[in-house]
Amino acid sequence: MRKAQSAGRAPPNEVVRLRALWRRYEHHCTRTNSCPSAVLRQDILHQIDRQEPLKKIMLGPSDTVIPSLQPLLMAIRDERYTHAQEFHIWSLSLKQKDIVELCLLLEKRGRTVYPLKSLELLDCKIIEGSLERLGNAAGISYLTTLCLDYTRVEPEGLKGLLSGGLGASRISSLSLCYCGLGSWSGTLLASLLTNSSV
Repeated sequence: MRKAQSAGRAPPNEVVRLRALWRRYEHHCTRTNSCPSAVLRQDILHQIDRQEPLKKIMLGPSDTVIPSLQPLLMAIRDERYTHAQEFHIWSLSLKQKDIVELCLLLEKRGRTVYPLKSLELLDCKIIEGSLERLGNAAGISYLTTLCLDYTRVEPEGLKGLLSGGLGASRISSLSLCYCGLGSWSGTLLASLLTNSSV
């Protein structure tokens, strides 16, 4: 990582935190035999230059690299990086373990709380059971926005998502555009709209 301050001066706390987050992320990428995200690296470098926290985390494939979600989640937890408010994950195939780890980060439990307010899983592959787990986590999180656009949602997956704590959550915006929903989803979505703040 590039130097943000001239020699002899201690870097600001935000710079120290971001450098530590990137080093930890690289470490976990090496351990899990995955490639670091070039987009994330650029975003971190940009925030280091500005000496400001990284509030919007984006993870998705580039021309040559398909990153893994696991190393990033491990790095965020290890460094207890609580400054992010938005999490954008694009075009990744997410395993059940990925979703479980993400949900543990979202939930208001444990010694460290991560106040993420917006989660976007755009064009991702998620199994039905993972959607139910996500719905449960949303009910005990700070999320106000959940976007699953272009992510295929089957009937059982939608039932699982809505049967969890989503109805009692803080979520006021739920986006399910181009998810393959048909007429079968009408009753389920109507029930959510009439019994929640969405």
